[in-house]
Amino acid sequence: DRKSTVKVRNGKYDGRKGSLNTDVFLNIYKVLYGDLDGDQKDEAVVFYMCGSGASYAYFRGLVYSLKNRKPTLMTELEGGNKGDGGFNDVWIVNGRLVVERNQVGVGGSACCPESIEITRYKLKGKHLVRSGKRQSRKITTNSQ
Repeated sequence: DRKSTVKVRNGKYDGRKGSLNTDVFLNIYKVLYGDLDGDQKDEAVVFYMCGSGASYAYFRGLVYSLKNRKPTLMTELEGGNKGDGGFNDVWIVNGRLVVERNQVGVGGSACCPESIEITRYKLKGKHLVRSGKRQSRKITTNSQ
């Protein structure tokens, strides 16, 4: 619930942090490249999951741009805890970052999302700005 610095090797961090000696993990699971601000240069969006156990896994994204040939953090992309705002899928198309977030719905829990919210973003300066209307679709299960 607070920011701290860790060393990530091969896309992972496994260790202990804090006075309660709580297990903490971080896993970079996807990196996307695309021109999100229209300057003809690709930005990188690094998606990671961090948490402290099976019941808590928080998803976020970091947007980087090259400034003076060095990666510079531009902004962060909010996610959520698994089925409660966690990313279902992400991609870049036509200069837009498209994010599918799991939504729990009424009376739901992080284990079991009921719908997926789709949001498109464009990078304006150091901010991700929503581009177009949010869309939503219900999650259906096929039971036999």
